[in-house]
Amino acid sequence: MQPLSQPLRVVIADRSVALRRLIASTLSELPGFGVANIAATAELAIEQVATRAPDVLVIDVQMAASEVIEAARAASTKAVMVVLLASDTAKDTAAALDAMQAGAIDVVSKLPRGCLELELKAWVSDQLAPRVLAAARATSAARGAVDSLFAKRARPSPIVSSPVSLAVASASGRVPPKQAIRVVAIGASTGGPKALAQILPALPSEFPAPIVVVQHMPVGFTSLLASQLASISQLRVVEAGSGDALEVGTVYIAPGNRHLLVMGHPEKSHLELSDAPPEHSCRPAVDVLFRSVGTVFASRALGIVLTGMGQDGLQGAIALRAHGARVLAQDEASSVVWGMPGLVVRHGMASSRPVPLQRMAARICDEVLGLPIGGRDALPCH
Repeated sequence: MQPLSQPLRVVIADRSVALRRLIASTLSELPGFGVANIAATAELAIEQVATRAPDVLVIDVQMAASEVIEAARAASTKAVMVVLLASDTAKDTAAALDAMQAGAIDVVSKLPRGCLELELKAWVSDQLAPRVLAAARATSAARGAVDSLFAKRARPSPIVSSPVSLAVASASGRVPPKQAIRVVAIGASTGGPKALAQILPALPSEFPAPIVVVQHMPVGFTSLLASQLASISQLRVVEAGSGDALEVGTVYIAPGNRHLLVMGHPEKSHLELSDAPPEHSCRPAVDVLFRSVGTVFASRALGIVLTGMGQDGLQGAIALRAHGARVLAQDEASSVVWGMPGLVVRHGMASSRPVPLQRMAARICDEVLGLPIGGRDALPCH
């Protein structure tokens, strides 16, 4: 990732004096980062945002992060991107997801207490700094008014109908697809929770395929994310477990720090979790999931690459295309970071033009349920 033309202005807010100073000093030594200001309290963080107009605010989730985000938005004319620091405790996990609802763009796991200074500096350089840079590069879509991830969203109208099968899809105004899709695999990173919260609630309860998802999140976050998504979706949404049978109408979210694989054969497939080494510094990795999906389902799989930093998903998309599967990629304008989908597009692995987030659910339905009679805009997804 190329550095920005101007040094980043970063505010660091953390309850630990030693940690916020170490983060500030380490970031300041890296190319592309200017002098980082520090804040010891939530009130000072809000003041720093209002007076310093930073590009990114890095804040401990336990410093009333949600309230800071709301107050900072009201106090500043410039949209500041927010990166959260959180441990893997239930308290921090809940606070982080609340802050993401308020508009935070990413979350980075803190190292456990007692780590050496060299370990902490490596953590800042290797994990935190790239996420801060990605946040600063967030597209205009992310820099506007940030919708809540889950709160104040209207749940889709309930569907009163018998289960739909692909064989009778034409009865509901769709032309059955030439190739029956048996599984949908989704990969996402930075900005992914918000994207999933847009897509999954728009899919109908009779969606005729299981959905497997890798969302880059720390340990402990994916279970709560699944619960939140389930509360606004017509589909069943769960954190994946080893041995889970793939069931139609269910969304399986890969647990943090575990690779997710699909095993078996198209008529009887199940999930397995793996502690194999990270790929592209990612575990779970989209590439691992996509490769396994291609091996089991071949051309009857559909891959989706959503917003995210880095190159995870590219090799998996190549593997899916080699098996004859189709791959959709989110477009740049609606992506928080157009790293993962951008690479898929630039390498010619997307099966169509990039898809805006607001159209992704409809495109998934087109691929799985078939094209609406009269054109793509003739029917809503459900």
